[in-house]
Amino acid sequence: MTHETSDTGSEVNVPGPMDVDRRLIDGRIVPTLVLFAMPLIGTNLMHSIAGAYTAGWVGQVVGPNGLTAVVVVNVLVWFMLVSAIMGIASASSILIAQAYASGRHHQLRSITGNSVLFVLVGSAVMSLIGWFGSPLLIDLISTPAEARDLAIGFLKATSLSILTVFPLVFITIMIRGVGDSKTPFRFTMLWIVLSMLVQPLVLTGAFGFPRLGMQGVAHANTAAALVALIALLVYLRRTRHPLMLFGEDVRYLFPDLTTLKLVMMRGMPMGIEGVLISGVYLVLLSMVNQYGAATSSGYGAATQLWGFIQMPIGALSASVAAMASQNIGVSQWSRVSELALKASLLGAGVTALGVLVVYGFGELLLGVFLPEGGEALRVALRINLLVLWSWIPLAITMVLFGIVRANGAMMPPTLIMVGTLWLVRIPFADRFSDSIGSDAIWWSFPVGTVSCALLAGLYYRFGPWRSKNLLGDLA
Repeated sequence: MTHETSDTGSEVNVPGPMDVDRRLIDGRIVPTLVLFAMPLIGTNLMHSIAGAYTAGWVGQVVGPNGLTAVVVVNVLVWFMLVSAIMGIASASSILIAQAYASGRHHQLRSITGNSVLFVLVGSAVMSLIGWFGSPLLIDLISTPAEARDLAIGFLKATSLSILTVFPLVFITIMIRGVGDSKTPFRFTMLWIVLSMLVQPLVLTGAFGFPRLGMQGVAHANTAAALVALIALLVYLRRTRHPLMLFGEDVRYLFPDLTTLKLVMMRGMPMGIEGVLISGVYLVLLSMVNQYGAATSSGYGAATQLWGFIQMPIGALSASVAAMASQNIGVSQWSRVSELALKASLLGAGVTALGVLVVYGFGELLLGVFLPEGGEALRVALRINLLVLWSWIPLAITMVLFGIVRANGAMMPPTLIMVGTLWLVRIPFADRFSDSIGSDAIWWSFPVGTVSCALLAGLYYRFGPWRSKNLLGDLA
């Protein structure tokens, strides 16, 4: 531990260079990447299990219309509203990783404080939008009339959970920037397990609990996230975590325009990307809903399995970004190139394995959400047959995007991702809907992901992303 002199002349303890965990910088690439990614994969796995668990309970207790409402609200809240500012969390983590690895402690604390300020304001704004705009948002995507009232009530209740869930998730993403993936896993597990324990009780009114229906599911999530958030903050303080602000460091919670501008400028492209990607899924969901309740329910069930296949993709992308950021921070470019190759192969292999598992046991797995032999089950099986393999090129794309974003190249990946979605996927689904019906929607997924992977590879190979200077704007 070293000491710095504060603006008032007093000494404050800060982490010194010897405190930097160098495993992401010096360790063997594949074992280090796997060890770092495992808690993230565990986190994503628990999110997928929790999502499937909630959908299963709602589908069985409330019925297919309840399942449709869950899917609609998940798209609106977690893909649309929250993604509008989740890009800031990813940008903060990347900035933190470079500042931490290069020993820039003032920058580290400034980025941390301004990011926390942003998440507190942002979560309140998103919650208000979701609460007051719920009827408009639900009608915007042509939600089936049978599920409309359920979706509106569930969206209002879910909007409240943003106040606790979003700060918790945001802070865990920031923590990974210093090479710590275990702490986020532990407290995410606490949140998810508590939520899963309480949800069925308030959904059904079992053991004397109030029967709150679908709204109770959201309220359980809110309360569980609050408990986990408080526990996480207590832990960070007791362990004197590098990102915890002590004493006079609290001044970093006040806005610093230079730092805030840097965080916003780096995060805005990813936030815009999240919104526009969510917009694509809203358009696709609107198309799906036009084919009737059975297709909507089948699509909702199929997407529950997609989460399990995609979970290593997200975990690997986040791990690669953290690892690449620290290596770029100490100018180890040959190691960054090696990381890109090995992580791409690893991501493609793991995703392919997940695809094969779902292909082999699809009907059994979908039976958790849908009644046996129904039209919705037939639709879900058809969707997965056409869509699942397309996540393999997506895995490679996300690894490459994680690498280039680690050095501040935020806009090109956004343009590639958004462009292939809006200019390839949506037009394809619309153009061929008259001739092949709903299959046009399902085929649009692989058409879009393959196009995106090709462009991502070209930008990684020939783009100017290596010349960026991520922290150069901070003193």
